[in-house]
Amino acid sequence: MTTDDIMDLVAKGKGARFAHLTYMAKGTGETARHTVVLGANIANLYKRDIAKLEELQLTQPSFHPVAVAALLASRRESLTVGIGHNSAYTCEDVYSDTVIPGVRVHKASGGLQVIGLSIAKHVVQKGTYKRVAHSPATLAKMEVAKLLPSFTFRTFCLDKVSRIAANGEVLTIE
Repeated sequence: MTTDDIMDLVAKGKGARFAHLTYMAKGTGETARHTVVLGANIANLYKRDIAKLEELQLTQPSFHPVAVAALLASRRESLTVGIGHNSAYTCEDVYSDTVIPGVRVHKASGGLQVIGLSIAKHVVQKGTYKRVAHSPATLAKMEVAKLLPSFTFRTFCLDKVSRIAANGEVLTIE
């Protein structure tokens, strides 16, 4: 199994398509099977986020109004200046341009990363999860973000993927 085999599999098809990944998370060691949509358009997800956030402002004005306003401003800025160029974006210049739709390169490590919209996750083996103390403002943003279409947009490092299935093919990575 080579990187080219994986790239060929991920590149097949046009538009959004489903893939299944068995992935071990770097930080926790959790192993899970993920169903993802490759080729999901983050700009379209952000447009849907904006609609949802505007709806929240109208229908639930007391639901974390500062967090809703901050996320709304961030999504609008991202669409105006381009995804990945938002002034609050913490990963600017971390990735090279997309190699093929759904795959990009981490500049520092040179590792390939699959990006997609996670629509299902089944934990195979639990990991070790550390407790993180977040500020109340961060907790509010996280609660609001969970309601947004873009919330499940994920990055998977290919060196942590042990199996990928897409387009009727299955690759096992050793």
